[in-house]
This record gives sequence, C-alpha cells and structure tokens, in this order.
Amino acid sequence: MRIYTYRPPRIRRAEFVNVKHHKKHLNRVLGILFFLVIVFSVFKYFERPELLSGFVEDSASSKKTVGVSNILQSEINDKQKEIAVNNLSPFLKVSPTIWKLSFNQPQQAIGGGPGLLKEVFETKSGISVNFATGEVYFNYNSDKRLPMASTTKIMTAMVALDLASLDEQFIVEEAATKVEPTVVGLRVGEKLTTKELLEGGLLTSGNDAVGVLAQGIGEKYGGNQDLFVAAMNEKAKLLGLKNTHFTNPQGYDDLEHYSTAEDLVAISHYALTNYPAIAKIVDLKEDFIQANASHHSFNLPNWNMLIDTYPGADGVKIGNTGEAGHTTVASATRGGQRIISVVLGADGILKRDMAASELLNVGFQHVGIAPFMMTEDILRNRIKDWY
Repeated sequence: MRIYTYRPPRIRRAEFVNVKHHKKHLNRVLGILFFLVIVFSVFKYFERPELLSGFVEDSASSKKTVGVSNILQSEINDKQKEIAVNNLSPFLKVSPTIWKLSFNQPQQAIGGGPGLLKEVFETKSGISVNFATGEVYFNYNSDKRLPMASTTKIMTAMVALDLASLDEQFIVEEAATKVEPTVVGLRVGEKLTTKELLEGGLLTSGNDAVGVLAQGIGEKYGGNQDLFVAAMNEKAKLLGLKNTHFTNPQGYDDLEHYSTAEDLVAISHYALTNYPAIAKIVDLKEDFIQANASHHSFNLPNWNMLIDTYPGADGVKIGNTGEAGHTTVASATRGGQRIISVVLGADGILKRDMAASELLNVGFQHVGIAPFMMTEDILRNRIKDWY
C-alpha cells in the first residue's frame, strides 16, 4: 500500500523551479567542460610534430620533423653558435696571402689531348694543378658542387690543429665508437692525443677518430661537434671558398655537405703549406701507434694507394660514400716540381686512382717530366699490403 504525503502546491512549484535552476547550472558546467576538451584536443592535434612544416635531415639523410619548441631552441642554439664561432675565429689560422688557381694554361695533355684522360672522363669531376704556381693544366667539371666524402677530413685536421695542440688528449666517448665505418677501433674511455687521432683520421680514414676530435674540441670551447663543424665552415669562409660547406667532420653524405675539385685543391694546398704535421702524416705509407696506459695499439695503413706506387706521391686523402662515390686528392713531387690533382665521383678505387694518376701525368708533362704509366695491376698489388 502506497502512502502519499500531501505537499501544498506552493512547495511543489518551488521544488520544480529549483530542479530547473540546478539543471541549468549543470548544463553550463558541462558545456564549459566540453569546450575545454575540444580546445585541448585541437591544441594537442596541432602540437604534433608531423603537422609542422620544419624538416631536418639526420646522418642517414632521412627526413624527420621537429616541434615548435625544438625550432625555437634551434634558433637559440644557432645564435649561441654564431657567438661562439665569432669567438673562435681569431684562433683559425689564415695566411695573409691566399693562393689562387690560374686558368691560363691550355686545357689538354701534351702530345695526346683528351685521349690520354679516358679514366678522368669516367668520373664526375677532376683537376690537375701546379702546386707552386696554381696553374691549372687540366680541369673537368672542376667548379661543380659535389659530395666529397672523407676528403672532408683535410679541413677537419686543419681546424683541429688550429684549436688544439698536438699532444692534447681527448677521451673516447661511447657515441664515437658507434659511428659508421671506416673506424680505427677506439674503445670507450681511452685517451688519445690530437696527433694520434689525426693519424687515425687521415691515414685509415677513421670516422671514430675525427668524431672524438670534433666532439672533444667542441666541448673545450663550450659547445659540441656542431660548434666544431661551424668552425670548419668559418675556416672555409676565411679561405675565400665559395662552393664548400660542411655538416659533419667525417664526410658523410648530406645535401648541404659539398665541395668542388677547385676548392679541394685550395684546401689541400693550404693544409700542406701551413700544417707540417698534416703534410708529414699524409706522406706515410702506414703507421703504428704503440699501446700505453691510455689506449691499446693501432695499426694504421694509408689507404691512399698512390703512396709507394706513383713516383713521388706524397699525399693527400681518399674518400668513399654512397653518394660521393670514390674521391681523392693526390699529390706528387718529381724533379723538384709538385703537382696536385683531385678526382670526384669515380666508380671504384681502381678507376679513382687511375684517373688521379692521369691528372698527375698531365701536370708533369707540362713541366717537362715524363708521365708514369700506372696500371691496375700495380694498384692491385698495393691493395695486398692491407691484407
């Protein structure tokens, strides 16, 4: 049996009004909450990095996106880097007179013309230059911007010697041991001198060795490897190079990492003229670094195959990446005359060094010295020294 409680009409009306009032407030609160949820969702949606238009390339040249905060931080870092590089500029060695190329010579090989340069024309770029005078004896696409692989390390070595002494020690961090080959096999925690790291970088093209140098020197001046690379670009600017730009100290492929045969000749000439330590290292057939309390031993063959095969060869640096192909800066001195050549974009090491030999021969012919008939068999026998 239901029991009904009598409530006067006035009370029932008041209760009805109160219910409507509370529902009205509740709807307002729910509406505000719904609006906040929508705003938050929209904010998170547009905050996602993939919806932004800023892109950067990683070391493998794959594209990644960056968020707004990262872009702002990058701008701050760029300003800090610019200030730091300006502070480093006085330490970057630049001679008062800059050596320049002269294109006044006839562009052909004496006594044969382009027919003697078959291997050169199978590459992307090449040049033959008198080291003393800058006279260009032959050039082929020599002003074309191209990836240059580990010939980069010539500039790396100069900047390292500008900013650190030969006996200064740097600690191997874990990141340096995880770089792509070629490596000399550094171990975490080892300490090596600038000289030892340069030998590893210039002879055996150790990407780990130059990584330790770049990071260590960058930290020394309050930055990291990026600061070191910025110093490399500043050095290129001070040397008057218009077609060279670096994004890393090793020579890894990157759209913004490039040079030309002409610029590489200028870089190499400056390095060999003003840095005796570099000139001495690149002239070695091989080197061996004894183990000590700071590190284990290192066997360092010079992978420039023209050393000990082409008469008078005394440098400079080879390279190889997927985009750059096989590259080299080659130098030789015969009869008191020195010739320097550059080859970019060869299909293999034999083609690279045959082309470099052809360009050296062109130069020596112009100064009255007989060419040396390099063969692939000579080069193959040189390769056996490494195995």
